[in-house]
Amino acid sequence: MMIPRACLVWMAAMMLLMAGLVPPGAMAQSADAPRADARPAVPWITREVKAPRVSFHTFESAGAKTKVSYHLYTPAAYDASESDDRSFPVVYWLHGSGGGLAGIPQVARHFDAAIEAGKTPPCLVVFVNGLVEGMYVDWKDGTAPLETVIVKDLVPHIDGTYRTIATREGRMLDGFSMGGYGAAAGTHARPVRVAAIRPDLAAMLRPWLATKAPGEQLSLLPDGRAGQVLAADMDAARAAWIAEARTPGERAERVATDFLRHTDAAGRVVDFHGLRVHYISRVVEAGANVKEAMDLARHSDPKLTLRTYAKVSMHNLARVLDGMPDASTTPTQERESLRATGTDDAAALPKTTPAKCPHQRPHSEHDSVRVSAAWRDERDDAPAGGADRKPLQIAGLDDATQHSAASCENAPRRTRTFDPLIKSQLLYQLS
Repeated sequence: MMIPRACLVWMAAMMLLMAGLVPPGAMAQSADAPRADARPAVPWITREVKAPRVSFHTFESAGAKTKVSYHLYTPAAYDASESDDRSFPVVYWLHGSGGGLAGIPQVARHFDAAIEAGKTPPCLVVFVNGLVEGMYVDWKDGTAPLETVIVKDLVPHIDGTYRTIATREGRMLDGFSMGGYGAAAGTHARPVRVAAIRPDLAAMLRPWLATKAPGEQLSLLPDGRAGQVLAADMDAARAAWIAEARTPGERAERVATDFLRHTDAAGRVVDFHGLRVHYISRVVEAGANVKEAMDLARHSDPKLTLRTYAKVSMHNLARVLDGMPDASTTPTQERESLRATGTDDAAALPKTTPAKCPHQRPHSEHDSVRVSAAWRDERDDAPAGGADRKPLQIAGLDDATQHSAASCENAPRRTRTFDPLIKSQLLYQLS
């Protein structure tokens, strides 16, 4: 009988345990040891790199819930200006995949040489610990919130520890390979933003903004507490609305309604996401095009704006249908209307226009014969006898097209295309 290998190992371990050759704690430790396929610990602290004017440091990170390391290059001017309290700009260097420790001395030498040569102003260089392949983003599984660590923990630590220019103008992101991606993504995600708002909203915000210091970082909805702030604001607004009641009866009616309640009788809750849906839907309903709606929604993907946030009601659809042509319009009436505007390639021009502009595209076989005949009649070298006339040559028509292009400046331009690759942007998003 064949005994499984796992059973043999277990039997051998029990025999050694009973013989006193293996202490009981070793068996428990072995059983509790991490599996070989378990995810390794995130290397938040790297080894120290020795290089001129480069130092190794750690700081407590709330995002990582542990200490995180970084290297710092300080120029000679930083030490020399310690007495005059001079502040310096900061470059955050994001390394490439693999850890980037081997490149720290070389990058530091380049900065040192550029500062000594006067090619760049004196600055601090923070060599960020971007992990081996951290990609400078918050990992989906939550094990490495790298972007949060850099933005919310490292930058405040640097500004609070060293003499830095602690403003947007005093910071720069730079990097190589994976670090180049991180620098580009970081600056794109946090550009200087100027929001377009209505004048009445600006008037409401002006007293509140007057209480803030110039350059102060503002946050209308703090992280993690947006729902609480929204609920408190709605409670305050509802209380003020009820207090405005003129009679006890009106007050009782207002108290009995769900108006301005953050949770109504059916259990439906007003949240920040619901407000965004309402706002973006109203933006689209107001007639904004795709680009305008994206910008006002602060979206980079039109599908997110139109498919996820913008909602339409039956009233909206009825309004669109009301703007369509009357169903009683006959094809002839519609064609005449289009011909008058030139949108079906037929212009409201004199009958002699085809002769002057032979390159205009005919609309029927009859029109083609008429255009060709009129064009031949007006050519100086056309034979007088009808029997000697020859069919119009394509090459001659091409030459005449190029020659007469300047004389047809008043001809209507095409407003339609037969290219199937060209689509309306809005129709593409809704298809």
